[in-house]
Amino acid sequence: MGHHNDTPVFVKEKITFHGQLIAAIVATDHEIARKAASLVKLDYSVEKPIVTIKQALAAESFIFKHLVIHSSLNDNEQVVQNDWSKYERVVEGQIDMGGQEHFYLETQQCVVIPHEDDELEIIISNQCVNDVQIEVAKCLGMAQHKIQTKVKRIGGGFGGKESTGSILAVPASLAAKKYGKPMKIKFERFDDMAITGTRHPFTLQYKLAVDENGKFINLNYTALSNSGHTLDLSMGVMQRAMVHADNVYKFANADITGKMCKTNLASNTAFRGFGGPQGMFGTEIMVKHVAEKFGWNHDEIREKNFYEEGDCTPFGMHLNQCNVKRTWDECRVNSDYDRRLEEVNTFNQNNKFRKRGIYLTPTRFGSGFGLKQLNQAGALVLVYTDGSVLVSHGGMEMGQGLHTKILQIAARCLEIPIEKVHIHDTSTDKVPNASATAASVGSDIR
Repeated sequence: MGHHNDTPVFVKEKITFHGQLIAAIVATDHEIARKAASLVKLDYSVEKPIVTIKQALAAESFIFKHLVIHSSLNDNEQVVQNDWSKYERVVEGQIDMGGQEHFYLETQQCVVIPHEDDELEIIISNQCVNDVQIEVAKCLGMAQHKIQTKVKRIGGGFGGKESTGSILAVPASLAAKKYGKPMKIKFERFDDMAITGTRHPFTLQYKLAVDENGKFINLNYTALSNSGHTLDLSMGVMQRAMVHADNVYKFANADITGKMCKTNLASNTAFRGFGGPQGMFGTEIMVKHVAEKFGWNHDEIREKNFYEEGDCTPFGMHLNQCNVKRTWDECRVNSDYDRRLEEVNTFNQNNKFRKRGIYLTPTRFGSGFGLKQLNQAGALVLVYTDGSVLVSHGGMEMGQGLHTKILQIAARCLEIPIEKVHIHDTSTDKVPNASATAASVGSDIR
């Protein structure tokens, strides 16, 4: 299973993380199934696991070792890669960033209903019904047109239900096909947290040279992620972390490297921001380090290094609508930041044990997928003789209000009252080949 065919449905010989599926119990009752599962006895030959980035580095355990972005934006070519001896002001450091559990209110679950002529109907709490359809078809040797995967809404996702649906759907579909009866799988909370991955933990290493005016000259930045036992979405997460490592700042030279560590954990996966927060977090810690080491004002250092119109990022993106400084200034004014900062500083000077804080941090983040072909959407609109309209679209409603937006769009385009429009289930037999509802496409693009 999986985007890279590297995830077994059930493990036969070697367990690569605690919580990995080895079998599924088929029973007529949820409690009976759980009781039966608890009676299964296993014999293990225990090996020393690799669970941290530090351990993976020591063991040279990588899923992918060398992603690189290199750019020299200095017009006079005076910057020499890795030649740090001529710089008077250099900061160097490392920051470790932990993972994060999705903890959606509704755990992973699905229902599979077999129909005549070998058809399967899958109702699943997932962010990409298309992927579930593909994985079930692949594992069961079926054609996709005989598998209908659908969902009305899901109880939260945050990325945690983007690529994990097949873990439930494949075993349930196999059982439904074998026994000719509807099947349901529902993870308890502890099952969900043990079997599925989290936000990727990162270790971020940086080395930065600055000139006497605080301008950033040379950057060496390494991002190391804990990917878990398989690749899953770790490549995309790392790529986004790398292209956000510059955040809103221009570097005369930038060398950004990404390494994905293979560990004995559940495959870490998509989570809000998809690597972007990790990449920017390391950079902001670095900027803070520069300001504190050389006694400069944090905000002034940031402003001196903001991207400007016409600049180019280390990964070759030319900025022709660059509003960093304008946005920064507006936030500063609208929040009354300077006055509040002065009040905080005065309070802290006059109070030994109680302290207050205020901070202004810029970020740059683009909506949509890095793979352009995924930035698409579709809908099926049916108009009935009584003037009512039924709309099916390819997105998942998970609390972001997507169904409401589609209702409003349909009503406005057709110039009818919104009460005349109804949203049907998201289903592969209505809108096929839909992209996952992720990367904010369900909020900002669809």
